[in-house]
Amino acid sequence: MSPLPATQLRVLMHRVGRGEHARSIRRVFPFDCQRGVFNELHTAYLDNEHGLASLNAQKAVLSDLRFFETWAAMRKKRDAAWIAPAHRAAANQVPITEREVKNFANWCQRNAASLEEEIETGDSKVTRLPGKDVVGTQFRNRRLRNASKYLQWLATSLATMDEGDVEEVSLVEVRRRLIDRWFKKRLLPDVKAAPPRSLHAEQALTFHKLLNDPLIFPATAIGTRDKLILQLLDQGLRAGELLKLKVTGVDGVYRIDSDRVIGVVKIVRSPNDIDDERRHEPSVKTRPGTLPIPRRLALDLIEYVTGPRRDAIDARADGYETPYLFVSHHGKQHTGHPISQRNLNRLVAKLQRCTGLPETLTPHVLRHTHLTDMYDQLRKKGRTSADIRDALIDRGRWAPNSSMPALYTGRSLMREASEYVEDRDSRLPRCHGGGEAAPARRQPHLGREEAPHAHR
Repeated sequence: MSPLPATQLRVLMHRVGRGEHARSIRRVFPFDCQRGVFNELHTAYLDNEHGLASLNAQKAVLSDLRFFETWAAMRKKRDAAWIAPAHRAAANQVPITEREVKNFANWCQRNAASLEEEIETGDSKVTRLPGKDVVGTQFRNRRLRNASKYLQWLATSLATMDEGDVEEVSLVEVRRRLIDRWFKKRLLPDVKAAPPRSLHAEQALTFHKLLNDPLIFPATAIGTRDKLILQLLDQGLRAGELLKLKVTGVDGVYRIDSDRVIGVVKIVRSPNDIDDERRHEPSVKTRPGTLPIPRRLALDLIEYVTGPRRDAIDARADGYETPYLFVSHHGKQHTGHPISQRNLNRLVAKLQRCTGLPETLTPHVLRHTHLTDMYDQLRKKGRTSADIRDALIDRGRWAPNSSMPALYTGRSLMREASEYVEDRDSRLPRCHGGGEAAPARRQPHLGREEAPHAHR
């Protein structure tokens, strides 16, 4: 039997509560197919360090740990005396050496499938790196960071020590810092990803015209829901934020002054929510907060809740009323259930076939369009750069020190730079060509011995 770990990631629905209050929460487990058991060490690490992370984040961590275990299995196969990191940590030793970190970092550049193929016949050292097998810098660094955190956890959690012994506690901390330092030395500078494209003015106008096209969005339950979804995405919401919106988060009479009310939706960050019955739970990446939207849109959302959505909930087979705003309206098994990311992607994909819109249209392109337009409008009103940054951070719901506002001003900054270079070019002398007479060029100076008609 091959020693390579054949691990699968399994998502189990864990039941909590009783009777009508019974709900399910998702838990991710790494399953060892060869032994037929769950990997308890990885499960314990995930619960302790990433228990409140989203489902996708947990799956990414376990995927990187599987890659690390594959590398460790390769070392063990080629050297029977090699001791696994977990055994070293349990023996109060550093789980990994600096030389091994360097070797693992080299392998992190490889595709996981090609690594497993190379293990059977290849050398333990990386001697070649085919282009098709290379992963991106960001992905490579993520593997290193997750492996580093896992090994630091092993060094501190599996060590046998007396917590009252200051010297033993200090040694454990030294081991942890060594691991952190060795892995950080192997990180490469992250390549900045290109900002997502936004719709230009003509495409944005086409998009809003399509929203009012009764042939694309008829006055049916599904047509009404889909139109409202796109209108919210056009307000700068992320896909995960929209899918996690709850009925109680819509307010059409939110009072901001004694004589003024507005419409708002409340963004809530609740990973591993027991009320979310979707196996693949959407995630909210940004900070929670109250997002102002047009009041007419808020009232349309409330009308949808009391009309088409109410009918779908009443038609649900199990009688459970989901708290989430947007639900399915067709299919015996799906009516009244919250829509998924896949449903949302299909909705946006329908517009990609429409004339005047790009084939690369995604929910995030609409978010980027909204924030870019917001930047343009604030600049036209004469707001300072600091004021614009604060407004974008509040609207985008980022951390106060986030660098994201700079990413979302790319189109506007490029437009300003283009205007500058065009204006500068108009003020510079033009290069002459074609039939126009070129200006006389200055003749080079000829010395006495080089002059063809020098007087003797």
